[in-house]
Amino acid sequence: MAAATRRWRGILAGLFGLAVAIALTKFGNPIIFKSLETAPASIWEVLLATWPATWSFQLAVILGILSVAANWRHASLMPRPLFFLLAGWIFWVALSMSRSVDLELSQLTVKHFVSTTVLFFLAMMFLPSLREAKMFFRLMIFALAFTLWIGLDQHYGGLEATRKTFYELPNWESFPAEYKLKIASNRIFGPFIYPNTLAGAILIWAPTLTLALWDWTRRLPSILQKVLVGLFAYIAAACFFWTGSKAGWLIAIAVFVVGLLHVKNLSRATKIGIIAAVLVVGLAGFALKFRSYFEKGATSASARMIYWKAAVQIANQHPLFGAGPGTFAKTFAPIKPPEAEMARLVHNDYLEQASDSGWPAFILFIGFVITVMFFSHQTVTKSPYHLAAWLGVLGWSLQSFVEFGLYIPAISWSAFALLGWLIGSRIDIDSGRPGK
Repeated sequence: MAAATRRWRGILAGLFGLAVAIALTKFGNPIIFKSLETAPASIWEVLLATWPATWSFQLAVILGILSVAANWRHASLMPRPLFFLLAGWIFWVALSMSRSVDLELSQLTVKHFVSTTVLFFLAMMFLPSLREAKMFFRLMIFALAFTLWIGLDQHYGGLEATRKTFYELPNWESFPAEYKLKIASNRIFGPFIYPNTLAGAILIWAPTLTLALWDWTRRLPSILQKVLVGLFAYIAAACFFWTGSKAGWLIAIAVFVVGLLHVKNLSRATKIGIIAAVLVVGLAGFALKFRSYFEKGATSASARMIYWKAAVQIANQHPLFGAGPGTFAKTFAPIKPPEAEMARLVHNDYLEQASDSGWPAFILFIGFVITVMFFSHQTVTKSPYHLAAWLGVLGWSLQSFVEFGLYIPAISWSAFALLGWLIGSRIDIDSGRPGK
């Protein structure tokens, strides 16, 4: 009986892993870009191109149906403060939809947030223990490898071919400014909307999946294991470097430092020495690589300041319910400074909640992130996997201050799946009690 139960748990974990792998590799555009997306028209487009982000809704429904065979009690034991913050945020965002300046955009956004929240609970049900989580991570290794392969291809000639094809489209000028800038540069972006999103995916997954690959290949000859894991880590680091993500670079340094502080078998003096070296080398490398960017006036940072200021202004004009989920572009356009670039999203997931759904949504969402990071941190001593996963979502929570990953299924599903597993890991699956 116990063997059959473990086997069934493994099947559910595998199906859940397949769904999140599809999200990571295929749903890399913001959910509000529905009008710019087209369904794949050939088998090669099905395999290699992105899919409409709205298809993630159907995938979430399928997983929801499968959840009838999962351990619902496991998910019901999540910390009550966390549950009420998450439920309160979703409720308020849905409530704000009735005041939206663009109901269609708001409906898409709310459906996406609900799907992402469903993923959080499903991770607790489908990944009840580290055994099932390892199955999930092994599937995600292939998903990240595919993502990195696309990035490699772009760096070594594929980007130039994509650029040529894009400029041949009759409607290329109607694409968002962010997308046109992406195409015009040499920064790789993989299967995502733009380079910083690829950097975000690597921040989330690289720590856990590098560890998972090392664990999975332990039975191979030592030299072969080291070559495979070293190659995987090198390609992930190279693609991260080629994204040219400035905030990502700084976040990676911060995550490394935090991770090092959790290592127990190093003396305090050794930790201080390594951290000092990482800070000196990392910040010096940052200054050197992005020197021309700062010489030009740090244009993207200046643009973000404009977006953030506009988000606060919109939130103050609509303090209770905002202008509607996913509608920043509608309210930003009339107040946009003439010299500023147009943007469809705030480039700050937290401030976007205030702009879209009012200050209550901002408080509930940022409260949820702080609380979920606190409770999930309680699991980091359970195994190296838990620490690696927590560092990945730490990277996501920091990048959310400067990006819009919450509105991209590939990123939001990844982060919420890991967070759901970490929160579920606080619960003893055999006794049904919260873990100590």
